[in-house]
Amino acid sequence: MAVAALIQGFILGGSMIIPIGAQNSHILGHGIKRNHHLLAASICTLCDILLIAIGVFGGHE
Repeated sequence: MAVAALIQGFILGGSMIIPIGAQNSHILGHGIKRNHHLLAASICTLCDILLIAIGVFGGHE
């Protein structure tokens, strides 16, 4: 049982960490081009806050 929980934890952790790389490269691209970089960063920040709140408060059975 403990091994199954450990594997589930690694999968869940990976599923939250992997998309961050794509988001960071997207924001860095906007920042380098100075193409609406503050708007893009603000939208990503708000989405992160919303998704974290859903995961913490509404993600259980």
